[in-house]
Amino acid sequence: MSTIELKPIGYIEHNIPDELIAKTFKKFMAKVVVYTEYKDGLKGLDEFSHIVLISYLPRAKRESLQIKPLEPKIKANNLKIETNILTVGIFSTCAQYRPNPIGLSVVKLLKIQDNTIIINGCDLYNKTLILDIKPYIYTVSEEVRIAEWRKRMLEYIRTLNLE
Repeated sequence: MSTIELKPIGYIEHNIPDELIAKTFKKFMAKVVVYTEYKDGLKGLDEFSHIVLISYLPRAKRESLQIKPLEPKIKANNLKIETNILTVGIFSTCAQYRPNPIGLSVVKLLKIQDNTIIINGCDLYNKTLILDIKPYIYTVSEEVRIAEWRKRMLEYIRTLNLE
């Protein structure tokens, strides 16, 4: 088996407490501080409205390949878990509890100042390392399908007032 070595290009910076991020589905304003050696790579990025952040998530516990998608946030809020929430495979969720601690976030790019990107829509912890940044390029496919359980889950999230 090969070893993969990745070098962070920057990190997330904000003042939102970890406990709040763990408990809510809200998204926050933040900064992506890009290390100066990668600053030149930001040229032209400000022409996009949204970007994709690829991040390193070392805090994520990886206990099982199957989860109840809402369970961690429901437990963090001391709420009762609905019995009809399905247990699904980790690869059918956006949960952070993956075999490889890599996150993928689509965020709104507000502006770039020197080596700092101001974003909205962040749900990453403060000081989360960023491995890569890509422009978000929206494409529509007529064949996109979303699981019915996922649609029900999103409706359930709205009833919890955690957004």
